[in-house]
Amino acid sequence: GRISCTSLQAAMRRAGQNPTDIEVLDIINRIDDDTGYLDFQEFCYIMQDLNKDLDMETGYKETFRVFSKDEEGCIPPDEIKFVLKHLPGNICNSEIEDMINTVDKNQDGKISYSEFRVMLGAVPLLIPDNPMPAKQEMAKEKELENSQKP
Repeated sequence: GRISCTSLQAAMRRAGQNPTDIEVLDIINRIDDDTGYLDFQEFCYIMQDLNKDLDMETGYKETFRVFSKDEEGCIPPDEIKFVLKHLPGNICNSEIEDMINTVDKNQDGKISYSEFRVMLGAVPLLIPDNPMPAKQEMAKEKELENSQKP
């Protein structure tokens, strides 16, 4: 069977993905051999590649849930120390402290999900350090504008 490039997005959605128009164009540019169609094998390759990334993320999340015991959704350093001390390999306390300090980018003493997945070798998530000030600044500007109106 063949799938036309124009039908690729709909086929991917039926298979459980939700690609954007840009993602579909990127896939077509990488795979299409100027016929305007993808064969079934190419479609399976695309879906397998997309699911591989999804499966890795699911694995990171499941593993994080095992360790995250606090209400904030973070892993306390004592939990990581306990687990690492009981793994084969005799990791010393200073190595564990170094690992936690390296991974704990915001220096809050806890390991967040984004920090945890990087510790496992994942590409860092692009999360702004402090996304709220921009919103607060906009709200203040609006408030100032409204207060200056007669």
